[in-house]
Amino acid sequence: MIALGLIIIGLIVAHPVITAPAVNSNAFKSESIPALMPLLFITIACGAISGFHSLASTGTTIKQVSKESHTRFIGYGGMLLEGFLAVIVLMAIAGGLGMGFEKNGILLTGAEAFSEHYQSWASASGLSAKLEAFIVGSANLMESYGIPRDFGVAVVAVFIVSFANTSLDSVARIQRLSLQEIFKNKEGIVRKPVNNRYVATFIVVALAMVLTFMQPGAQGALFLWPLFGALNQLVAALAFRCSCLVFVYEKEKSGLCFSSNGFYFTYDNLGNDQ
Repeated sequence: MIALGLIIIGLIVAHPVITAPAVNSNAFKSESIPALMPLLFITIACGAISGFHSLASTGTTIKQVSKESHTRFIGYGGMLLEGFLAVIVLMAIAGGLGMGFEKNGILLTGAEAFSEHYQSWASASGLSAKLEAFIVGSANLMESYGIPRDFGVAVVAVFIVSFANTSLDSVARIQRLSLQEIFKNKEGIVRKPVNNRYVATFIVVALAMVLTFMQPGAQGALFLWPLFGALNQLVAALAFRCSCLVFVYEKEKSGLCFSSNGFYFTYDNLGNDQ
């Protein structure tokens, strides 16, 4: 929240001009353009419906609230906060990046800075390239009211790492709960030794470590990213369908819900096949 507040102050003080073009024509000149499916659904996953968020809400959130009515505030409030964070990131990239982006010893500003970083799909590929635009843009915003640029870069980098760490913590917990669900018997009792939370956690973390170090430089985990995107949307479609069943049970109008879910589910699976 501190880093987010510093970026917001920078937006107010710097009041940057949006230098990013409405349509980046350079992106369409590359032969490495990914297919629209499932890129479209993966891109809007958290904004529309997400399988990961569905698992988090049903697997962890419900275990931490004292009343069911509290979940509306948490779910809806979390959605608004996440959307607000997305807008801040867009502003930092579309406006803050144009305040100064150094490439090969040359300082670029305005639309040139954006075009240099996003001149093709290849130039923006890789984790470091994806994060660089946000980090540099945010540091530029902080520099506008006196925070040194290098310090601003460090603050935003820590902000991103802490965000990733909390997500990994949630992933490990959800994976442990999912593993225990698999080993439940008909009476709802988890079989030994998986019923022990420490044993179950060790298993899922150990498997993740094996996948991570399958390739040099801990690049093995990147193999899971496309699979995560596909499964995330598949679970999202199933969660959407479960939500529709609630409308049916409550005798609400569910025709539009099921029709939109059918569209989502069909195109999601077509995209995953690609």
